[in-house]
Amino acid sequence: MGLLKTWTLIIVLASLALSKFASGGGLCASSFDLKENTEGLIAYLGELLENQVISHEKLERMISDLSRGQLTNPIHEKDALVSPKQYVHREGLNQYIETNSIDQKKLLKWAQENLRETIRVRSRQIEINKQTKDIYQRIEFGRIEPGQFEMGEDDRKVLVTLTKPFDAMTTLITQKQWSDVMESNPSKFVDGDYSIVISINGIMIKMQPNNPVEQVSWSDIHRFLRKLNSFSQNNDPRIYLLIPDHKKGDHYRLLTDAEWEYVARNRGRANGIFHFGENESELSRLTGTERDVSAAKPCQLWSSKVGSLSRDAAR
Repeated sequence: MGLLKTWTLIIVLASLALSKFASGGGLCASSFDLKENTEGLIAYLGELLENQVISHEKLERMISDLSRGQLTNPIHEKDALVSPKQYVHREGLNQYIETNSIDQKKLLKWAQENLRETIRVRSRQIEINKQTKDIYQRIEFGRIEPGQFEMGEDDRKVLVTLTKPFDAMTTLITQKQWSDVMESNPSKFVDGDYSIVISINGIMIKMQPNNPVEQVSWSDIHRFLRKLNSFSQNNDPRIYLLIPDHKKGDHYRLLTDAEWEYVARNRGRANGIFHFGENESELSRLTGTERDVSAAKPCQLWSSKVGSLSRDAAR
């Protein structure tokens, strides 16, 4: 099961701020009291930080200015000129700043506390990553650039164009990754050279941690995705163990049929029966399974650690 990471920045706060001020009958200080303006600006800045519209480096500069008694816009004019998003939110922040009715001491205290908490969370994430580095396979993504390919089989092929890049997982979801989210392991292939029992939230789960999870249905996968995305929405520390380069707000989903086939066909460069060509005898080497359907032996299947096969298998 592969995942795709997408993110959407919703630029609504500035519009709401503009509407609020417009309906108030002007931008004079008397339209709003000190408390309301200050709390409104703090809420606005908090949302922009959470959605990564402004960085904490910009917040640091704002803190430095506030310490000198100057209230400045954290989005500089030069940034607004090259980014429509930055422009909209710079204007939205200016609506508050230009009222000249902001409690700078209260704003400075909030900004300093926010920055301290961010530093604490980042330090914890770095420490967690150090402690767990290279023990288990993490969820990693590779950038897939857009392009054209022939989708389908034989005479039913159609030319498909993907117009936007996307990030796709470089491996399958492992038994450990699934168990970390779902607190259970439905896989058949739990016995083998790498079989262990791991305690996850007090539940003892047997697995081959870096082997792919199997025996999961479409409904199971979507339950997994809902829980994973809830980790993202709530900035749950567990998601940084699973996805080292995760950013708060990132959204995860399955690839579409077209995206999956585009990747499987080596970004449109392989149009044979298999992504590696026409030789069916190569399947065993590239998939890590063996099927013996002779009368003398039953069908034999096993799984291999993700990322352990020939790179041809992922081309």
